[in-house]
Amino acid sequence: DLWDNLTNLQKSILLRVNILLKEGSQDWIPMKILAQELYPDKDYNTIKPMLSNYTNILFDLGLIKKRRRGKEIYLTNTERSSRYLPKEIVKQLKKRTKSETKIKKRK
Repeated sequence: DLWDNLTNLQKSILLRVNILLKEGSQDWIPMKILAQELYPDKDYNTIKPMLSNYTNILFDLGLIKKRRRGKEIYLTNTERSSRYLPKEIVKQLKKRTKSETKIKKRK
């Protein structure tokens, strides 16, 4: 199974991208935001090369899409990535999104 062959960091990146997309109701997220989520105490320029390498691997596996706008790199998930995320995680993401939608409607 592809999921089992990913490193912990690759899994973490993939999960965090999916969570950020759901939370922000966006189609694409800046890699800089992902870096801040994963490494809040690190300078982005320091970890950008490492994060770029890992996201390139996920891109090559067809689990994320990448695009550049100016100097910024944006990420999104693919249909394939949701097939490989553990079902428990996908359920949690769906529940989280539904509950956040209900809260937003109340406001």
